[in-house]
Amino acid sequence: MSKKILILPLFLLLVGAADMMAQKWEVQPFIGYRFSNSVDVDAIEHEGLFFDQIKIADGMAYGVSVGYFLTPKVSAEFAWSSQSSDLRATTVGGVEYGAGDMTVHNFHGNILYHFGDPDSAIRPYILGGLGATVYSPDAPNANGKTKFSTNWGGGVKINAGKHMGIRLQGRWIPTYVGSEDYIVWDPYWGPWVLSDAKYQHQFEVSAGLNLRF
Repeated sequence: MSKKILILPLFLLLVGAADMMAQKWEVQPFIGYRFSNSVDVDAIEHEGLFFDQIKIADGMAYGVSVGYFLTPKVSAEFAWSSQSSDLRATTVGGVEYGAGDMTVHNFHGNILYHFGDPDSAIRPYILGGLGATVYSPDAPNANGKTKFSTNWGGGVKINAGKHMGIRLQGRWIPTYVGSEDYIVWDPYWGPWVLSDAKYQHQFEVSAGLNLRF
């Protein structure tokens, strides 16, 4: 009888520990919408027209993230998202033309900080991370480009049970696309060559399932 009394608490403790360990992984498939800004470029001539701005058209995006809780409040995740869109080019006079299909992939490693207790029904969080943006044009003889990017944002996780919930999120994704040199004249030191960094900004809002294991 005494052995049974001793074994039962140990069994319950092991089950509880296994259940806690099972909640450390999260997988989130999501769908959303992505907005992008226009990027100024040096004037490009094509068929008698001069273009000085390019833009990825706004559109639907989708992806998945996989995360692991390092502490009850901090988790690390890898996130991938993709947008099938098209490239737009704007002339010096402000007329916009389609320039071909473009798929944009984002790959980021993120750190998330959560507010509230792990078992809270609603749990806000903030995130930040580093990674890359891949531009893949769908055109013959067109080469894709991979550029350094970061992402910053936050959202809320709405728990519907131990293993499932909903995740709502917003992200800002600035991508470094290059630099433009320009000259500044100083009366004493003379000309200085400075560099102006250019970024393509993506703003993504999404919703998806949040599966916990």
